[in-house]
Amino acid sequence: MERLVDELGEPWTAVFPNSPYPNIGILTKQKVVPSSVENTTAGVHARIEFPQGFYINFWAFHGWHKSYGPHAAFNRLVTNLSQIIAGEFAPKEKGTGRAQNVREVLQSESMKRDLKDLDEMPMFILGDFNSPSHQDWIQETKNLHSDWVVPWPSTKQLTDEGFIDSYRELYPDPVKQPGYTWSPVAKTNYEWDFVFPDPQDRIDFVFYKGKVKPEKIELYAGKETLKMMPDHFYNDYPSDHYAVIADFVFRESESENKE
Repeated sequence: MERLVDELGEPWTAVFPNSPYPNIGILTKQKVVPSSVENTTAGVHARIEFPQGFYINFWAFHGWHKSYGPHAAFNRLVTNLSQIIAGEFAPKEKGTGRAQNVREVLQSESMKRDLKDLDEMPMFILGDFNSPSHQDWIQETKNLHSDWVVPWPSTKQLTDEGFIDSYRELYPDPVKQPGYTWSPVAKTNYEWDFVFPDPQDRIDFVFYKGKVKPEKIELYAGKETLKMMPDHFYNDYPSDHYAVIADFVFRESESENKE
């Protein structure tokens, strides 16, 4: 992140955990309120101030990547929903599974404080959840998911708390608009030497709450022909996930908006 900020120059700044390998961060041209920064196991929070005098509260999130749910769902030895859901929670001695990651954010001091200010400061939680959405694995799509309907707990915890999945708000039909973000370059599974298909899914999200609304959301994977794994680092966009790019407007009331 420091290198990105150095290359971008003013007015860019970044917020990220102080760790040997920070795999999450917030990159912004706007002012960060220093006292607002908080880290959790899988998230980093900051309050962002805009020149017009308004604020947003912003969480970047990167959920635990092991025991990936769709791999269990497509495993013929898995016969019970509880076996799939078990992978969303880390072993008790670790406590860092995806579902716990989301719960930790929801129980953080920043979250408790910021939820009281939603009328003035909207909130965003976004990033790589390493989990599908419970709004996608439904009865109408079970034929795409090895005949499973799964209430994935990472995303469900957020919608239960009133957060809105911006992509599914604009594109409510997961059959017509699946919105897969995994993966532009991993169509076969690298852990098995690329010999069988890797399940494609939507695992990167922009959740929000408060007086904003999404106007546009799209996926991006560069402008050149993509090289597949393991050569994806040579792409002009070198990530193995699609980027999710969303435009929001501030909503003063139900019928009035401002940019």
